[in-house]
This record gives sequence, structure tokens and C-alpha cells, in this order.
Amino acid sequence: MQYQYITYIIIYIHIYIFIYTHYITIVNYNLIVYNAVGIVELCAVVLAARRGAAASQADPGALIGEKLRTEEDVLFLPSAKLRGFEGLSASEAEVVLTMLLAPYLRIPLLLGFLGTWQRVGALADDRLQGVLEAAVFEPGPWRSTTCPREVPK
Repeated sequence: MQYQYITYIIIYIHIYIFIYTHYITIVNYNLIVYNAVGIVELCAVVLAARRGAAASQADPGALIGEKLRTEEDVLFLPSAKLRGFEGLSASEAEVVLTMLLAPYLRIPLLLGFLGTWQRVGALADDRLQGVLEAAVFEPGPWRSTTCPREVPK
């Protein structure tokens, strides 16, 4: 009976870790989730495709016009496509696109990168403003699939 309580405690600890770190591996219970963030992203992409939602401005593929899934895709882009942002060099645009590939880290990464005095002038570009606004304010996978019945006060 004691072992059963210990098992429940271990399961609760793993759930706590899962919720707060989005990464868990529980081999003992045949539940292996290597990257919960990737699973949430996959569900969000499937739901967005079903709803016919427009592509996000924070989607790096929509900015460039190519399908970008990994950092390697960004690295192999021709430099002519990276010069689309005014005020950013090709290497800085590559860094911004790479940051956009990490949805849960993109907000602090973008704010830290574009918030320096050397790069804050790049925010004069409308596309880069749209990227930053979308990264900060779009609900992403937390967007409801139904319309709200009442507007909160």
C-alpha cells in the first residue's frame, strides 16, 4: 500500500515538471514525451489548418515565402531573401528568423535582440514591427476554436 502512494507522488511530481518545464520523460510508466512544446505546436498547426486561419506574421516561412521548419532551412536561404528587412544585415535577419522558430522563447529573444540601441532603428520597418507585434500579442495555440459568447469586462 505504501508503494502505491509513492507511485502517485512520483506521478504528481512528473506532472508538475511537465506543466512547468514542458519536457518530461517517464520511462517507468511507458509514457515518453520528448518535447511537449513540439506536440503543442503540431496541434496548433493542425487546428489552424482546419480553421483556415491566415498565417501568422511571426511565422518565418510566411515572411520569406518559403517553408521554414528548422534552423538548417534558415541557414541555406539565399542571402538575397535575407535582405528584406530594412535596417538589418543578412546575418541579423537570419538571427531573427531563427528566433521565430522557437515559439516559446521568441518573445524574450526578440525583445532582447531588437531592444538594443544598435538595432532599435530597425523597427522602423513595417514588416519587422508586424513580426514583433505578432510574436508578443498573438495567442497562437491558446486561441479558442469558437467565438466567445460574451465580451469580458
